[in-house]
Amino acid sequence: MYVEYKSGYGDNAEDVPEDIRQVIKLLVAYWYKNRSEIAAVPEGFKELLNSYKTIMY
Repeated sequence: MYVEYKSGYGDNAEDVPEDIRQVIKLLVAYWYKNRSEIAAVPEGFKELLNSYKTIMY
């Protein structure tokens, strides 16, 4: 058995889908606003990215 792992969209920022870049900007703004706390990634952000996650068995 082996594990194959692929990540990324390319070498340039423009290679990343626009909606992923938008979620990243929102998350950074959230962390900045809540910088006095230890802030994990809220579930809402995870849900926005779920369509990009692929798990193959």
